Amino acid sequence: EKTVEELRQELQEAHRAQAAAAEKYEARIEELERANSPKREDGSSMASSYEVVDLEPSAGQHSDTPLQEPTTEASRMAEEDKAALRAELAERTEKVEELQNSVEQLQQRV
Repeated sequence: EKTVEELRQELQEAHRAQAAAAEKYEARIEELERANSPKREDGSSMASSYEVVDLEPSAGQHSDTPLQEPTTEASRMAEEDKAALRAELAERTEKVEELQNSVEQLQQRV
């Protein structure tokens, strides 16, 4: 069984990892939102912007064929990616909170 000090250290590491992940995911969500705007400052369409920021290019979900409705398809894909990022971030946050509760419960017993 882990000691209180080991759990505290693990909790600190989990908080640091959570903060880094949250920053990364929020930056990615902002990037997707910028790519999803109707027109960017340079005049390029969001579909071409989305091509550059594909979340998981190795997943094989993205084909080389031109999209029938690039704006609608790019928008849908960006929204799905944002939802997936937010869900993953929420899951990570929940795990950190569970660890926090475990540490607090153990401290109360000691």
